Amino acid sequence: MLNCMRAIGSFCPRFKSLPTLMTPLILVLLFVTPAAADIEYEFVLIEAFDLNYDLREVMTRDINESGLVTGTATHNSSYDGFIWNQVTEKQIVPFTWPAGLNNRNQLVADGWIYNFVSHQTIAVPPAGAWPTPRLQAINDNGVAVGYSECACSNSDHVLQDALVWDASGGSRTIPVTGAKELLRINNQNQAVGNIRGGSAGSEGFIFNLDTGSHVNMTDLLPPNQYGRGYSELMDLNENGSVTGRGWDSHNIRGFTWSASRGFTFLPSLAGGPIDRVYPRGINSSGVVVGFADGPNSVRHAFIWDPLKGMRDLNALVQSPSGFVLDWALKINENGWITGIGHYGPNWGTSRGFVLQPASRTGVPREARDSGLALRLSPNPASDQLVVRFSAPTAGPLEVSLFDVSGRRVARLFEGPSGTGEQAVSWKRTHSVAAGVYYVRLATQDRSKTQRVVLR
Repeated sequence: MLNCMRAIGSFCPRFKSLPTLMTPLILVLLFVTPAAADIEYEFVLIEAFDLNYDLREVMTRDINESGLVTGTATHNSSYDGFIWNQVTEKQIVPFTWPAGLNNRNQLVADGWIYNFVSHQTIAVPPAGAWPTPRLQAINDNGVAVGYSECACSNSDHVLQDALVWDASGGSRTIPVTGAKELLRINNQNQAVGNIRGGSAGSEGFIFNLDTGSHVNMTDLLPPNQYGRGYSELMDLNENGSVTGRGWDSHNIRGFTWSASRGFTFLPSLAGGPIDRVYPRGINSSGVVVGFADGPNSVRHAFIWDPLKGMRDLNALVQSPSGFVLDWALKINENGWITGIGHYGPNWGTSRGFVLQPASRTGVPREARDSGLALRLSPNPASDQLVVRFSAPTAGPLEVSLFDVSGRRVARLFEGPSGTGEQAVSWKRTHSVAAGVYYVRLATQDRSKTQRVVLR
């Protein structure tokens, strides 16, 4: 995988080598197709921009509450950053490695904040001793967090300082000794980050930007043989609960922590080691997603919650034949999950995926546009757009106009449909700015989308 280390951390979703004779047995045990009753999520594959290019790679990074995803994909011989949702699919953004996004049409990438609806761009300067800003997340208050790092190899994440930016205070570090990064921030202005370089190796902390106070996770964990515990935090939810890894007095394990409930250490995947569980995201229901090793060091995406425990996400979806969900990276408040997988069992470049709770959809996505017809004229359009559409069976349908963030701008038609072609004319108002939009035709069980440019 190209640039995996650069983009998403120190673990790349790969199968480690397996004895040749054991491979078929392991695959039978691990990749049994789930029965229809076991399918809990609708699987959506996010592919690269060019399907004919040999090295097709996609890396997702974040998902917001409306199901908008940001990430990076190969575009012939280069990489482009993108935003994705079910209406607009992938749209290129002017930054190669977008990292996080909020619910107000903003994403962060390196030293930039970008509004992908208004196209406003804000340059964020570094803070602390190092020259290169790397923003990781932004909340709905417009507060961005990340780190400034050296212009050099920094694989151990020590040659860097934690970074906070907002419109009123600009770029600054935080009053936490040894803080090397802030990775996530919620809408209460609580952020999680890590201290590195000391005797513990890593110390995760929660920092409150409004009060300047912080809680050190390592101080709450038992000491190890070197006299200090170990912790590393990855995410927090709107309730202030966090997830990461820490020393339980015997092993370094995945955990959740809240001020009211303390630590909950996560179990392993079935047949896997207890110390190879890596949480990456948590929502306000306390559901955790991440990746973990199963038997023979085969890595799989997992989901954990207090009621159902630890489960392999591969067993809960109907994914394409041979596809393996390697990492689950983030989960939003509606239970949507984004992550990275590959076509296995051997080495293969990464693909992005989104999982949507199946109860919210009912119909496999690949069948949704079957039999629908949608034509737009003129395209590009100025003041007026004519939409012609038809469906194979009579029934209720809706035609709507969406912007690139997936927000409905106008409902063009709503009502019963016959089986012949229908047409609706929409007159643009002053509130709809020039730009790229999407017209979606949707029935009860399928949809079809087309791009339109308004000048």
